[in-house]
Amino acid sequence: MEVKGRIIDLIWALEKDGFSEATIRNYSKALEMLIKRGADLLEPESVKEVVSCQETWANSTKTLVVAAYTKFASLNGIKWNPPKYKSSRKLPFIPLEKEIDDLIACCGKKLSTILQVLKETGMRIGEALDLEWIDLDCERKVILLNRPERHGNARAFKSLTNS
Repeated sequence: MEVKGRIIDLIWALEKDGFSEATIRNYSKALEMLIKRGADLLEPESVKEVVSCQETWANSTKTLVVAAYTKFASLNGIKWNPPKYKSSRKLPFIPLEKEIDDLIACCGKKLSTILQVLKETGMRIGEALDLEWIDLDCERKVILLNRPERHGNARAFKSLTNS
């Protein structure tokens, strides 16, 4: 129970420090995952052992877990020498435009609409889902993105279609 309270303290500290909601959620999940796998968060060597034994985790996952625990340790005055994991960047799968169009065509009205917006604008899904009616300028056929994610810039998208 004591550790759960300390995780809540960490969440509160991250919120006060201006960390994004996604980062806070990921750090919280990472610490919960460590506990579930048998790590004692008050013992750094226990955490290192649990992380190093996770053969199915990608290095990027291990990096995230180490970052979350580093913040937890810092907040709780726990001395810890974090292990270093180097994650490799992979090339993303980019479907053909015809494949995207086929996917959009076979979806329902709501999903196909959001997929079409993503295709034509390059918005992130969270940005598109956060759009409001005031962000649509039907006369000029423009979509305004006033709440970008991940330190992005506000921008406007001119419609590519004639409809």
